[in-house]
Amino acid sequence: MTRKSFSSPDKSLSTDDYKVRQLLQAGTSRLHSKLDKFSKLSLLIQPDCNLHQYTDAMCRLAQAYKLLDQALWAATSYNPKGLFEYQPRSSWLERDLIALGKKLPMDFDATLPLPPPSSTGSYLGMRYVAEGAQLGGQVITKKLLSSDLASQLDTIGSFWTDFSQPANQWPAFLDSLEQLQYRKEIAHAIRSARVTFKHFIHYMT
Repeated sequence: MTRKSFSSPDKSLSTDDYKVRQLLQAGTSRLHSKLDKFSKLSLLIQPDCNLHQYTDAMCRLAQAYKLLDQALWAATSYNPKGLFEYQPRSSWLERDLIALGKKLPMDFDATLPLPPPSSTGSYLGMRYVAEGAQLGGQVITKKLLSSDLASQLDTIGSFWTDFSQPANQWPAFLDSLEQLQYRKEIAHAIRSARVTFKHFIHYMT
């Protein structure tokens, strides 16, 4: 079946023919692949990851999440009814930076602004990237626990070992995502997810 264009807003899409998650995956696959391939986080899954590599990756991640947290918290009014609230990540990361003897540069947020979502669709698009990253984070945590840095994670890795969300939250998020029914809403979600992936690419590569 040929995918319909998103150029015509406010027309209902049949959920039998279109899955919002699949549309977001298709619309962001190139950016997602680029982030997976070139992200500094890829070094963290190597058994010989050293403290310098880890610190660099954590500084970058803290900067990225600082702006993402601000953008999502500024748009909480677009959180759909019944969807769990977004849990900020930056406080956990900044705690780890302090343990590493680092802090965020005061002027980092001027390099690439991340505008807050302006609709439910754009809010869910940004959340799609943020919540999906938690799944990748589980893989990184397992690798770090078997790496040369494992003995230090209690001090410098609270983001990986202590920050956690219930296992059913990703399916719950996908349920909310599938409630988007209109081309305009879904187009907003795809556009926002792409902007968010580009945001992480900017800071993590």
